[in-house]
Amino acid sequence: MNRILARFRTLQQRFYNQPGTIQTREGVRNLPGKFQYSLLVLGRGLCMYRYQDFSHVPKNKRESALESAMDLWSPFEQTGWYCHWHAGFAMVWFWDKSGIKNDALPAPFLRVIPETVVLNRSQNGCVRQQCESGVELQYWNNSVLEDSLWFAEEPDTKQVHKFSSRYSESSDLVDQPSPGTVQIWHQELGPIEWMQQHEKHLVSTAVVIFGILMVWQEVRIFRAGFQEQAAETRLLDLEEELAPLLAARNEIDRLVQRNNNTLRLASTPSQARLMTLVSKVLPGQSVLFREWHFQQGALRFTVEDLDAGSNTIDYVTGLRTELLFTDVSAEQARGNNRFQISLRVVQ
Repeated sequence: MNRILARFRTLQQRFYNQPGTIQTREGVRNLPGKFQYSLLVLGRGLCMYRYQDFSHVPKNKRESALESAMDLWSPFEQTGWYCHWHAGFAMVWFWDKSGIKNDALPAPFLRVIPETVVLNRSQNGCVRQQCESGVELQYWNNSVLEDSLWFAEEPDTKQVHKFSSRYSESSDLVDQPSPGTVQIWHQELGPIEWMQQHEKHLVSTAVVIFGILMVWQEVRIFRAGFQEQAAETRLLDLEEELAPLLAARNEIDRLVQRNNNTLRLASTPSQARLMTLVSKVLPGQSVLFREWHFQQGALRFTVEDLDAGSNTIDYVTGLRTELLFTDVSAEQARGNNRFQISLRVVQ
């Protein structure tokens, strides 16, 4: 079965056309082959690892529980992460998103994964895993990676003994070389596993669906010839019937638009009226207009208070008493005792 599954994955990859790269502390290089997604493999030396048991959490709440835990685990301001679930256990790699270099992959959908999940997977015991850059020491328990430690250079005997002694394991680690191809660990009940469990039903369903599609296609082609000619005839008849109605509708739309424009112009107050309304509500008796701009309902003007007894609050308060004015604001303008007021005129 494993051999058949491997051949199926190899066949699948022939239809992939997206590029892939791997980024380590030494830089970025392209990966051989093509992938289903634009893929960026993040070297183990750029990731942190955490294992956590979420088996006591309901399945539909495990993802949210993991997101809450990430806020406590991550020291980064912007955190990227990848989780592989196995029977309620979360194997989580997380990294600094600001350190990712994805210029080589301009595709809109970029999938970032840690290097460990494209390397060989073990069952039990301590393992030495060769990485693209550096070495990773791993401890596996029932197909769950419970501990992982990365070294930029080959760890010495003391470091290996210290790691393996945590789990009463021998210092003679199983040496796991890097695989020849990039194969991502498959999640439980993923597409491949689901297809394996329902293989017979899928084959039967595919045969039935294919037969139905073939019959439906033949019937559709047979009917299309008759329906096309009838549709063309009916379309010509409808065009003749609707031509006067469409012309009348267009004329009505034109008249409505012209009337709306006329009403809008008629409802716009004149410059003289606006200046009179503004003068009535301005504070103080010795206020002179210095500038005046009115366009499309927006009024902006500058005044000079000769008595120097007002401030911006007085102008805003006075102008807001006039119902025709909205969005009133005032600020100090250039020149002594000058204020620039902006507002909108209700039309």
